[in-house]
Amino acid sequence: MNNKNCAPLVWPTLLYFCAPGLAWAEDSDFFKDSTATLQARNYYFQRNYLDIRGTEKPKAEEWAQGFILNFKSGYTPGTVGFGIDAVATLGLKLDSGRGRVGTGLLSIKDSGAPADDYSRLGPTLKARFSKTELRLGELQPDIPVLPFSDIRLLPPSYQGVSFSSSELAGLTLQGGRIKSTSLRNEAGDEKLIAMLGYIPQRASPSDAFNYMGGDYSFNESRTTGVFQGS
Repeated sequence: MNNKNCAPLVWPTLLYFCAPGLAWAEDSDFFKDSTATLQARNYYFQRNYLDIRGTEKPKAEEWAQGFILNFKSGYTPGTVGFGIDAVATLGLKLDSGRGRVGTGLLSIKDSGAPADDYSRLGPTLKARFSKTELRLGELQPDIPVLPFSDIRLLPPSYQGVSFSSSELAGLTLQGGRIKSTSLRNEAGDEKLIAMLGYIPQRASPSDAFNYMGGDYSFNESRTTGVFQGS
């Protein structure tokens, strides 16, 4: 399990992308349309396993503090506009122990003990032409075949490429290729692995997940869509 902080590797990329265009970007929508939000979460989770696992692991119980920083830039001027988004997350242990891990709040060391903290910085490069957008890097899709499940301290994310197009009124087309994932309680990237069963077990690894589909809105209250993933 890789729980390193990815920030030292990512910041040079961000600086390289932004620095050459600072002169013209100051007067463009790149900065004017940029937004940043900081969210703090305090999460206590307790689950009793006596009826499932007996005394082997009677419960999972942890308390943690999390921070989520979301940055979204505007686009550079021109027929094709470019921008960059970034998500930075930090999870801090407030209370846990070797016998109480497994809540999904905190990262777990190879020794089986909970990590004191874990963090991640994930950038996304984006390009926009008309009403079509291409994204490369950190992704958080929320579609029928890959729903976004933000139910713990920090949100999960994926790494890959995606596109979204709304050139025709009412019709939105989407597609993408996911190569790896960062789970909700981990800092590094992992191979895609399904979690199956009443007592979740990691199985069925995959090198990639491809999806495509679209939805059409007849009006504000009626929408239909079709998606496929493999």
